[in-house]
Amino acid sequence: MRRDAKVASRRGVVAEQRTDLDACRALYDLYLHSMRRNRAMPKYSWAWVDAIRRHLCPIGAARVFLARLDGEAIAGLLVVDSASTRHYLVGGFRSDTLRHGPNDFLLAEALKDAFGIGLERFDFLPSGPGDLALDRFKRKWGAMRCLTGRWT
Repeated sequence: MRRDAKVASRRGVVAEQRTDLDACRALYDLYLHSMRRNRAMPKYSWAWVDAIRRHLCPIGAARVFLARLDGEAIAGLLVVDSASTRHYLVGGFRSDTLRHGPNDFLLAEALKDAFGIGLERFDFLPSGPGDLALDRFKRKWGAMRCLTGRWT
């Protein structure tokens, strides 16, 4: 993880935190790209992402982290902060840039920022059943699966 983040930095990948409409659109495009690549139906709508931008970003409770290479957004993630926890809501990346390590680099930045502002936990949120690649990604960061009750 740390090695991949260093590789990204050496290769010119830069991270930025933003809350504006253009950043949210870039994130959503990256998310849709990832869903198409994974042959998965998008779980989140643009309206949902935009509602977070309009309601939570202005009060400092949400932000987008973007990784850029040569000015182009190549990875992004949307986080929301609660009293003691940063929640990773949605992310995506361009598959043609994976060799530059943007995912690990960006997640390392989001984690470093969360703990730097005094948050105590980082919540990766649930994975879909059988999504082994996503489970591996979360586990390599030290995340632990938590069983939670669901009421419907």
